[in-house]
Amino acid sequence: GHPGSVLDALQKPPLGDAVELMGTMCVLDPEFVFRDNIADDEQSVVDSPLFVNQVAASDVVLVNARTDTYRDALLTWHATLWPPKSLESTEQRGTAVPSRLLDQLASDEHGKLASLATQVDADTYADTHTSYELTRVSAPGGHPRVLIGRTRHAGDGSLTYSIGLVYHREDIFDRTRLAEFMSTVLSTRDEVTRVLRAKAVMRTGTTAWSLAAVSGSASSEGETAEITLDSSAYRRDSRLEILVRQRGGCGDDDDDDDDGRQDETSLPALDMLKEDGSIALAPGDARDALLRHDWIALVASARSCVRL
Repeated sequence: GHPGSVLDALQKPPLGDAVELMGTMCVLDPEFVFRDNIADDEQSVVDSPLFVNQVAASDVVLVNARTDTYRDALLTWHATLWPPKSLESTEQRGTAVPSRLLDQLASDEHGKLASLATQVDADTYADTHTSYELTRVSAPGGHPRVLIGRTRHAGDGSLTYSIGLVYHREDIFDRTRLAEFMSTVLSTRDEVTRVLRAKAVMRTGTTAWSLAAVSGSASSEGETAEITLDSSAYRRDSRLEILVRQRGGCGDDDDDDDDGRQDETSLPALDMLKEDGSIALAPGDARDALLRHDWIALVASARSCVRL
């Protein structure tokens, strides 16, 4: 059956009462997946819906053969996966990965959150990188695990913020409000701040997870990004990741800037969102929150998409 349906069956009664689902693994043969001799009328394996769903449902990708010949293709493909997956390899077919290692790999990979997004920029452009993990675990009710990262880029002094939110898998998001929130986020820009990218895979039904895809981008202020919510086999949780760039010379790590934009000194206040549900915002309020770097308001805006 569909990989997502298999995971659903293992996590709901009656099986869910007796089974604890740990790490899941997708076994990949690089010679078959990345081969060049594909007929003109044949679909490549990486574009196959079955293959895409199997990978999406997994926590770890096991390359069950030597990878020398296809190493570059494999690493390029692996870098495109989101949410990220651990990549492990064996020297010969038929070698198993110990279950203990599989569970640890799954836990480590899903714990990275937005720090991955910031490191991509930091390794290439930046001279400093700081991260703030403000809430360590998510709980049902729209209270996410939160990680904020900040990178200062060498040369122009610009800043990139990465905001990662991970929600409990029992939280269900309203599709209409989620699409409005993602469209608002991806359309946010002014003369100082612009959203570089946003990704989300969220639970939108009892047995449905949706991957937010951009079908049109906002190239200038006032334009709107069009969002489609495509079905996903991912099942571990719901997660959102946003990258925001601030032009250099517009405030840094002192007190709140004169233009109302906040910095990391205000970030620990996000902890209050674990207990305080009094901040009520709508999906469309995400724009003002991002432009003001008000991460508290951004989390509250995202929470408005949860069916409570």
